[in-house]
Amino acid sequence: MEIPKKRKDREKLLRSCKKPNGEWNINQLKKLGIPFSYRRGWEQAFIQYGEDWDQYV
Repeated sequence: MEIPKKRKDREKLLRSCKKPNGEWNINQLKKLGIPFSYRRGWEQAFIQYGEDWDQYV
């Protein structure tokens, strides 16, 4: 899955990875390169930095 360049688009993409009950869809997160044991702050770092998010968490 390709990570969008625009911040707004990355935010929409992350919202689409949530299940109706609010939990994260682990399989979709894996496709984005986000490990199951994500660290605190990963969501905001992903939205702000895109592909390099894990360097800022």
